[in-house]
Amino acid sequence: TRSLCDWSSDVCSSDLELRLLVSKESNLQFFSHARVNKDAILAPHQAETLKRCRLHGRVLAFTDTTDINYTTHKQLQGAGYLHTKKTSGFLMHSVLTASPEGVPLGILRAEMWTRPHTDFGTSEQRSKRPFAEKERARWLRAFEAAAEICADGTTEVLSIGDRENDIYEVLSAERPEGAHLLVRVGQNRRILAPTSADSSAESSAASDEPTLTKIKEYAASLPFCGSMDVRIAHQGTQAERTVTVQIAFGTITVLPPHKTTGGVKMSIVIAKELRSDDAAASSQEAEPPLEWLLLTSLAVESLEDARLMLR
Repeated sequence: TRSLCDWSSDVCSSDLELRLLVSKESNLQFFSHARVNKDAILAPHQAETLKRCRLHGRVLAFTDTTDINYTTHKQLQGAGYLHTKKTSGFLMHSVLTASPEGVPLGILRAEMWTRPHTDFGTSEQRSKRPFAEKERARWLRAFEAAAEICADGTTEVLSIGDRENDIYEVLSAERPEGAHLLVRVGQNRRILAPTSADSSAESSAASDEPTLTKIKEYAASLPFCGSMDVRIAHQGTQAERTVTVQIAFGTITVLPPHKTTGGVKMSIVIAKELRSDDAAASSQEAEPPLEWLLLTSLAVESLEDARLMLR
C-alpha cells in the first residue's frame, strides 16, 4: 500500500512538470510572435532608465561587449563564430547606467549581432569597409545613446569604456553639451604635447609650441603629483587588495591617424602602482605594477580632478 506522502509527492511532481511545460510553451509562443523583438521588449525599460538618469546631475554610462557562448548547444541555429572558428554564439554591446555612487539605473542600450561563419578569416577585407559598417562602430553608437541623457540640459553623462573603446572616431565624435568620454588608452597614438614635461595647470600656460610625440612616451615623462589608494577586485588566483597609485595628468591633442594636423584636445591621467623596494624584489610581487593610462574629454586641472577619474 502506497503511503499518502508517496501519492502527494507524485501529484506535486506531475503538477510541477505540467506547469513547466505550459510555461515553456507560453515562452515559445511569445518570443516567436511576429510583433515581438528585442527592441520592443527593451523600449519600456530604456524609457524608464532615461527618466531615472535625468533625476541625477551626473550619470556614469559603462559600455562593453559580452560574448554569449552557445558552443555546446549543437542544435542551435543562427549562431555565429566568436573568437575562434570552433566557438559559436552571439555578441551584445550594452550601455549600463549608474549614479556616481555606483547605484545601477538601468540598461540604456543593448545591441546584439552575430558574426557569420563565412566572415571568419576575412579581417583584411573587413578593415576596408566604411567605419559605419565596421563592428567597432558599435562603440560610437553606444556613446551617442549615452549622450541622449543630456538632451534635457540638466544632466551630464560620462561614457566609460575600456581599451577597445580607444577609437579615433569615438574620441573625435561630436559631443553635445554635458556629454563626456573616459577611455582607457589602447593605442600608442601620435599626439601634440606641451614642450614642458610638467603640463599641470600651473605650468601649462608657460609651455612653448607643442611637440609631436607618442602618448606613452609623453605619459612616462610626466612627473607624479600625488597618490591615492585604489581597491583592486579579485582576479584569478589573486585576492582582492588595496594598492597605492601615483598620479600624473596633463593636456594633449590626439591626432587623427596618419596626420600631424587637426586633432582633438583631451586630458590624460596616469596612475602607476607604488611599491616599496622590498615589495618590488619579493617573489610574491611577480606581477608587474599596475599602470593605467586614461583619456577624458573632461578638463583635468588639479590632483582632485585626476583622482575623480580613477574612482
